[in-house]
Amino acid sequence: MGIIARTEVLDEGVKKYLLKTPNGLIINIGAGLDTRITRVDNDKLRWIDIDMPNVIEARKLFFEENERIKFIGKNALNESWLEDIPYKEEEPVLIIAKGILMFFSEEELKYFFSFLVKKLKNVDMYFDVVHKYFEGKGVSTKFTWGISKAKDIEKIDSHIELVESWSTGNLHKERQDRCFQIMNFLGSIRNRSQILHIRFK
Repeated sequence: MGIIARTEVLDEGVKKYLLKTPNGLIINIGAGLDTRITRVDNDKLRWIDIDMPNVIEARKLFFEENERIKFIGKNALNESWLEDIPYKEEEPVLIIAKGILMFFSEEELKYFFSFLVKKLKNVDMYFDVVHKYFEGKGVSTKFTWGISKAKDIEKIDSHIELVESWSTGNLHKERQDRCFQIMNFLGSIRNRSQILHIRFK
């Protein structure tokens, strides 16, 4: 249910951005085999998929680059990828980062945002986070960073402004099983996963 909710929120965020900026630049960090481009492409946007080199090689088996859609095989924490994107000074940029930031340490996250705000000036960004309670926990891989409240994201960098947030526990309540409906009264469970929309100020 959390993945469904995240997909819907991010898709809607991209569509809203494209209504204002049809030929805008969208950067998809931690692309994996994400299929969002097939749902939102308006034949005008510029789209950059970023992931580790071996992941990008796997992505090429299913998706193709063209004059508008490009792949970059680099670690998201390697700021040199910023030199590889077709960025025009001060243009509106949308960044998506799903299922990745919770695996950064807080120090890595601060570094990540520091080089983004230094290079990109007119940015909206959507990403998901886990509740701080789940730090050190996880199914196959441990989460290394989380926040208790959405507003806490502004403590990472003074240039970050929270625009909007969505709590997994508040989305599709009617489809959640009875156990989760009851447990959602706990903040750590209701906010076990949140989707944040931030802006660089």
